[in-house]
Amino acid sequence: MTNVTHTIAGSGTYVITLEASDEDAPVTPGGQVKYRFLSGSRDQFSINETTGVVTVGPHTPLLRATQDLYNISVH
Repeated sequence: MTNVTHTIAGSGTYVITLEASDEDAPVTPGGQVKYRFLSGSRDQFSINETTGVVTVGPHTPLLRATQDLYNISVH
């Protein structure tokens, strides 16, 4: 869980970096982790599938006065 404390968070604002590993085969091509959204605020956020960096998406700035909590699930 992370908090973005800005009143307005514009496109590209850093949110969090996710980390995961495949203990069975961490160095093989099949063991490379890729991140993607399962559910939640996909329109409001972007995720780099390789690095796990989550940022505010390009289409809609986050306005705390409008919505103060976002839940996303990542696979």
